[in-house]
Amino acid sequence: MDATLSDIHELQSNNPSEWGIDHSSPVFNALSNPYLQDDCIQVPDAASKEDDTTIVELAIRTALPPSTSTLYVDRSIYMQDVSRRESDRQFATNRHNASSLAPVDGGFGAWSFLFAAFLVELIVWGFPNAFGTFLDAYLRDPTYTSQKNAHLLLPMIGTMTSGIIYCSGPVTYPLIYRYPRYTRLSMWIGAAICFASLFGASYTTNIVNLVLCQGVLYAIGGSLLYNPCITYMNEWFISRRGLANGVISAGTAAGGLVLPLVLPNMIDRYGTAKTLRILAIVFSASLLPMLPFLKGRLPQAKVIGPSVKEDRKWTKNIGFRFVMIMNTLQGFGYFVPLVWLPSE
Repeated sequence: MDATLSDIHELQSNNPSEWGIDHSSPVFNALSNPYLQDDCIQVPDAASKEDDTTIVELAIRTALPPSTSTLYVDRSIYMQDVSRRESDRQFATNRHNASSLAPVDGGFGAWSFLFAAFLVELIVWGFPNAFGTFLDAYLRDPTYTSQKNAHLLLPMIGTMTSGIIYCSGPVTYPLIYRYPRYTRLSMWIGAAICFASLFGASYTTNIVNLVLCQGVLYAIGGSLLYNPCITYMNEWFISRRGLANGVISAGTAAGGLVLPLVLPNMIDRYGTAKTLRILAIVFSASLLPMLPFLKGRLPQAKVIGPSVKEDRKWTKNIGFRFVMIMNTLQGFGYFVPLVWLPSE
């Protein structure tokens, strides 16, 4: 006989074991599911309920159509909404960060940085450019000229200082970009090294110690001070970068102009040792108030960046090598008058 779902449910309310139906069987679970429609379900006739087994065959099971409830949300629509919300949040964050940055190419932050960088350039490059005044005093003092190789080592101090600072870029710039969070700290360390080098040189008369203090140590401190200024300049100035670069570079000329006019009188009055101590104190007193203004415009990175493997094929370029050779030859003609002219 044919039976509908209501008949099946009425049979289920009785003892199902009489019909040979197992509670745990998939067929019984299917019959108990109200969401299944049955077009033709064969159930045992009442006369055959004494049989050993009863075969219940589910001929056709058709699932109900999808629900039209308003609680159902398409997953693609949900993901689009999540993506839109994330984009809005990121846009708001970026707008907040952009509005919190100092203005570029102007404003107190840019101009105060430029003035501080100008002063750093004046001190770092002014001293080696004016070393000829110290060289003249050293060559007139028997305490130094009586030492071995004095006329060879003493002129090396100024050129060694300038040379180390010029050649420090391939070492310092990769470190600045790899460890940006330590850049400002390196500038404080550089200022301390410059002070210690001049102050320590004032207490020695040994030429080798003078070369190490005034030549090598001062150059290391100057490199830690000078190179970060060039890096930060690119953050503060974009359209006026040429102007900023010219102002900073003018510090070199200003130091080379002022110090050779001041140092000879100081050396004649106080001697080389006291003059070095005065310079160390004056330089430190001038740098320390300026260091807080020597900072980047962009937020400081707190993650150590990976080392970048650069493609160095350009070093094999014939044009590049030609320029480097000519630049080296030009250096021979540039540094000789730079060192000896202040002594005349």
